[in-house]
Amino acid sequence: MLSELSTVAPMVISDFENGKTDITVGNLLLIADVLGVTLGDLVKLK
Repeated sequence: MLSELSTVAPMVISDFENGKTDITVGNLLLIADVLGVTLGDLVKLK
């Protein structure tokens, strides 16, 4: 699972930076999980 996340998240992040990916809860959680951020931290960032 973790190896899956580490391969998918960079692609999601780069696609997002290039404006190709809509921000979904799943994408946010995936990115947050890889970065070691909690959902509470994400809410604070908004």
